[in-house]
Amino acid sequence: MRNSRKFRWASQTVAACAVAIAWVILGYGLRSQPDPEAWSEFFEAGGRFAAFIGIYLPFYLLAPVLAVVVVLALVSTRDWLSGLLTTAAIGVALFEGWVAMIGGPLFQAQPHLMASLIWCVVADGVAIVALVGVWLTHTGEPTRAVNGVAVGNSRNLRRASQTVAACAVAIAWVILGYGLRSQPDPEGWGELEAGGRGAAGLFIYLPFYLLAPVLAVVVVLALVSTRDWLSGLLTTTTVGVGLFGCWVALIGGPLVQAQPDLPASLIWCVVADGVAFVALVGVWLTRTDKPTRAVNG
Repeated sequence: MRNSRKFRWASQTVAACAVAIAWVILGYGLRSQPDPEAWSEFFEAGGRFAAFIGIYLPFYLLAPVLAVVVVLALVSTRDWLSGLLTTAAIGVALFEGWVAMIGGPLFQAQPHLMASLIWCVVADGVAIVALVGVWLTHTGEPTRAVNGVAVGNSRNLRRASQTVAACAVAIAWVILGYGLRSQPDPEGWGELEAGGRGAAGLFIYLPFYLLAPVLAVVVVLALVSTRDWLSGLLTTTTVGVGLFGCWVALIGGPLVQAQPDLPASLIWCVVADGVAFVALVGVWLTRTDKPTRAVNG
């Protein structure tokens, strides 16, 4: 038990430090020395205001919240903190994807932002890996044997598998969004007539934006609870992400020319979604149904 607690404390400390480092690295990219010419060229008054409202203001507002979560995770190993820290790590990853999606001209104005995003992803990945160790040593109820099965260990494995699956689904969606919102090819978009642009907006971009908050809710629920009905909901979400990726690949032919990064994003989205499916196998194998009881013998 003592070794398990020490490993849990070490894993949670590494995860908290990695989340903090990821946020600091991202902040460095956003606040590093800008390119004056690019700022004047790409960011007229409206562009600067949009960058402030869409990126800088959320960054400053989320920073103290993240700091509180990191400090709590460094001074305590209570079970509810594992869910809170995991949610923070996913939030950092989603904000990275948001910056990558809408910050196209900002990469020209902030030359260090791209490298900062890459290292931020690496640090956040380290946090998620460390969080697997946290969930594997989740204390919860004491381990007990039911029909020869160690229920406590089974629940720890279930929680770890569900965490990995939820993280993989979120990453798959962010990757797909990056491909849809990355720097477009002006010539490719110019070849799309008004009808083609309208169809892309109606059948691809609009469903993506509408489904994003639903997916975010499912991921957060899966990170903070291991109720049996969530396994079905998370599996349905994973299947939905895979089907939406196939939908984009099937009807988005001209869009692939207009968005050069979309094919690679689709491939990596499928890879991340596949990781989620593999992790869901562990979730279903450790499903905690109610014990069978005999009635009238």
